Amino acid sequence: TKGTNDALSIYSYGAVSIARLNCERNQYFGAYILNTRESSSLPVRAVTITASAFSESVTYDGLTIESEGPVTIRDSHVDNNQRRGMYIETQGTVTLSGVTASGNQGASGSYPGVYINNTYGAGDVIITSTKAVPAEFSWNKYHGIYIFTNGAVSIANACADHNSMYGVYVSDSASVSIANTSRAAAMRFSENLGRGLTLISTGPVTLSGNILVENNSGYGVFINNSIAPTPMPVTISGLTASGNTRNGIYVETYGDVSASDLIIERNGFGATGNDRNGMFINNYQSGNGSGSVT
Repeated sequence: TKGTNDALSIYSYGAVSIARLNCERNQYFGAYILNTRESSSLPVRAVTITASAFSESVTYDGLTIESEGPVTIRDSHVDNNQRRGMYIETQGTVTLSGVTASGNQGASGSYPGVYINNTYGAGDVIITSTKAVPAEFSWNKYHGIYIFTNGAVSIANACADHNSMYGVYVSDSASVSIANTSRAAAMRFSENLGRGLTLISTGPVTLSGNILVENNSGYGVFINNSIAPTPMPVTISGLTASGNTRNGIYVETYGDVSASDLIIERNGFGATGNDRNGMFINNYQSGNGSGSVT
């Protein structure tokens, strides 16, 4: 579909299901979906999108969803839009499986390739790919993907590289897990003009499997769960951090830090002071930290 305004606008109290839809080169939004309830006493409804494309919108986003229930998007593309590729605001869990968001032109932190905000509810965020190719959030003019959530974040078999700011930005989550669970090829968070991974959490943070954070123009990985009400652990294994302008891995926590099977080399050459390290760990916290380092 091609439209002079939006290709598809849906205002609905019921569940929304879309499959095999192509919305491209529209003046405003490729698709705009508002999915609410008649009353807060009624159950929330789901939005499900499968095998669809929302690309090349001239003015705004490829896909915008405002909902109260779970949002699931599978095997779909949101590429080369003037602002965001995808915007999701909901109270429920957001699941992206096999999604590509590349080449989107939003030029501020509010306009990344994919923007997810479900802080108004208790939902989690799940990003994965069950295909031979990973979920991809690359070549965007700002962040690859920005996640603002109070729930748990799980990212598996995904890549975010060549973005003009951060590859992945996670804010205030209950926990973060980034894992290469099924692919022999590495998960790449590399060649970004800011950080490869920024992970801010009130809970445990875990990175595992074959993960590359290389040649970013900032930290390779930035982890901070020192905002947790009680000390929370950070666990990193199987990661390669090399050629990053600042620290390859930066960890700020009050909890235990466990690191194993790492390759860390040639980081920090474009920085000064404590930013010139392969890996920097602070769980001392001016004498208030209680964590160990293993």
